[in-house]
Amino acid sequence: MDNLMIKKMKENKRENIGYLLGKVPRARMDNTLLILTYWRVFDNIDIPSDLANKILEKGTSPETIMRSKRKVIEKVREIGCFEKDFDKDNTFKG
Repeated sequence: MDNLMIKKMKENKRENIGYLLGKVPRARMDNTLLILTYWRVFDNIDIPSDLANKILEKGTSPETIMRSKRKVIEKVREIGCFEKDFDKDNTFKG
């Protein structure tokens, strides 16, 4: 794929995802692979294969991270937490 085509495709993220799902069928069931591939193809981020494989083998799934984030934010809003409720390293104390 040439750089002009990639630049044009970067403008529409939904089309980009559709393109990758067609080219990398395994990404349909593996969001981590989808994200890594997206970054490589459309954001032109050089992710060495050994690092990508390590992330795929050992990395926590993006869904789990985002779900946990939403729960923390929900809890923070529920209890009316402010900056004082975080440790010096920004760890939530609740």
